Amino acid sequence: MAVEGLALEDYGDFVNSLVDGPSLAGVASFRIEFSKSADKHRFRYAPEKWWADVVFNEARVQWVGETAAAHFVTDLDGEQDSLFAEVGHERNGVYFS
Repeated sequence: MAVEGLALEDYGDFVNSLVDGPSLAGVASFRIEFSKSADKHRFRYAPEKWWADVVFNEARVQWVGETAAAHFVTDLDGEQDSLFAEVGHERNGVYFS
C-alpha cells in the first residue's frame, strides 16, 4: 500500500489537535509492505455486535512527513522490527448481521 502527498495538519501535540488549535499545513507520504502469512483468526462477540476475520503478519513502513518548519523521515538504513501487523475485515453495529 502506498500513499503520496497526503495533505494534513501538524498541530504540534495531541491536546492542541483535540481543540483544533493552531496548526501548520503539512504533507505525508508512506509505503507499507505486508509479509505473506497464513496465520488467520476469526473473532466474534455477538453481545456487542462485533466480528472480525483477520490475518496476523508483519509489515515494513517507510514514512516521510513535512511542514514549512520540519521534515521527518524513517531511517531507511536502520533495522526495522515489526512488532505486530493485522489485515482483515471487521463488522459492527448496524453492519453486524
